[in-house]
Amino acid sequence: MLNRLKLSLRKAKRTRMAQYLKAFINVRNQKKRNYIRGKGNTIKKQGVIFDLKTNIIGNNNDVTFASGCNVVQTSLFIRGNNNRLIVEKGVEFTGWFRIMGNNCLIHIGEGTTVSQASLQAVESDRKILIGKDCMLSVGITIFTSDYHSIIDRDTGRRINHASDVIVKDHVWIGANALLLKGITVGDGSIIGAEAVVTRDVPANTVVAGNPAKIVSKNVDWSRDRDI
Repeated sequence: MLNRLKLSLRKAKRTRMAQYLKAFINVRNQKKRNYIRGKGNTIKKQGVIFDLKTNIIGNNNDVTFASGCNVVQTSLFIRGNNNRLIVEKGVEFTGWFRIMGNNCLIHIGEGTTVSQASLQAVESDRKILIGKDCMLSVGITIFTSDYHSIIDRDTGRRINHASDVIVKDHVWIGANALLLKGITVGDGSIIGAEAVVTRDVPANTVVAGNPAKIVSKNVDWSRDRDI
């Protein structure tokens, strides 16, 4: 009887030790997943936020996830100061936010759904604006920069400056599309799967291909499959 009691006590101690160790590992992993270094950085989580990995180095960066949004399995990476990320009410988002520079902005309007996208606002004073009720499929990438400089050998000046990307309301972007710097996509337009968009897209237009070209005009689209 005494031996059984001693064995039970040893098992209980091992169980408690395992629980403490597991809790310690969880805390360490959480710190690794949520690394923030600098002053005045704020993250407002008013929506449903699950499995968010945060890596911020800089000062006065402001991140807002509005009430009613749903952000899951997402990475947030910021290097710089005075940047803003705003995810509005009703947004569903999975993917990556990457900001590199100062005074950048990424804004996603109400009711937009993003299955998987990489939004990269790179170089100072740049922005990515996505309007209301947009629908982004998987594998989409949006850049404001080429990341590296192209130099005119005669003048020694850079010729590929960063520029904003603006996607207006009710735009449908197909799987694996790539939106490059300096473009505006008009209201109600459709971007085909694997399209590479290098120029502005007029409103209510379908574009497809690499580089993307107009294939249809005067269109609209609906999330409803049974119209």
